Amino acid sequence: MIAEGANDPAQAGEVQQAEEQLAAINAYLIKNTKLSGGKVVARHFESGSFRDQANLISKHICAVLRHVRAHDEELGRHLSNKLTLIFGSKNLYSGTGTTPWRVTGL
Repeated sequence: MIAEGANDPAQAGEVQQAEEQLAAINAYLIKNTKLSGGKVVARHFESGSFRDQANLISKHICAVLRHVRAHDEELGRHLSNKLTLIFGSKNLYSGTGTTPWRVTGL
């Protein structure tokens, strides 16, 4: 318990509030995660078939590709090519090396 040894009533109140927040966060994590193969994973990711999980990953990668294309049209086109990024049981990048990579604005 964090509150042990807190002599100042105001400090004890802050410590009590922090403990309540930690307890709420812990309850949320316990409710929304589980152990799978010795690792903590989100419950919603583990539910459903392998195809559902692969579709979720593809959906998020495609959203990232839209953002890439908004900032760099050529790179976005390259990555959107069906032969460049391959989704399935293993997600693969098989680029031909024809697109020059430039990192700018960092």
